[in-house]
Amino acid sequence: MIKGKQKVRDRILDVAEKIIAENGYEGVSMREIVNRAKVNLATVYYYFDSKDGLLIATLERRFGSIYKEQKENLKVMQEAPEKYTLEQILEALLLPPLKAAENNPSKAQIVRKLIGRIIFEHNKTCQEMMKRRYKDLRDGYLKLIHRTVPHLKEADLQWRIEFIFGAQSFLLIDPQKLEYMSNRICNSSDTKTALKQMICFFSAGLRAPSVSE
Repeated sequence: MIKGKQKVRDRILDVAEKIIAENGYEGVSMREIVNRAKVNLATVYYYFDSKDGLLIATLERRFGSIYKEQKENLKVMQEAPEKYTLEQILEALLLPPLKAAENNPSKAQIVRKLIGRIIFEHNKTCQEMMKRRYKDLRDGYLKLIHRTVPHLKEADLQWRIEFIFGAQSFLLIDPQKLEYMSNRICNSSDTKTALKQMICFFSAGLRAPSVSE
């Protein structure tokens, strides 16, 4: 793509990303994107054939690198699963989304909120994309996790992995809440500490006894 055109496309995506992070997909207005990106509607449709196309491109830009790292981590661990502890598996799964925000310091808050919003988003296009992207990945990590906690039944695993994704999403979507509620004792932008706390909590939950009948 020609450099000038790439800049225009990136500017549109930057604006769409910010609006989705602020308001969710349903809160995206093409008129607002046009005004804030300083382009006309025809230009938006030149690069993206529809509002859904713009959404998918926005998600791919951020989630593509996260998915790739999680997938690569999974592939390495699948080659010798007996070598990896529960804590190491959780780190391989949980760290990439945290790093995605950390690696974009000027946009960290927007990136965190975008990730959190999309995980909770009820839009059909968004949900279908997430299912296509993450079903196999999720199943692969569940299989690895199950090796480390064989006492759990399938239902236990499914419930608990959802709790894990949910807790991480809440942290990403509103990082300031933790800081406010803890009277600034906790710094939600401290990726290293956040990861340690999550792994400690989640691993304990996964090792808890099965409650499925």
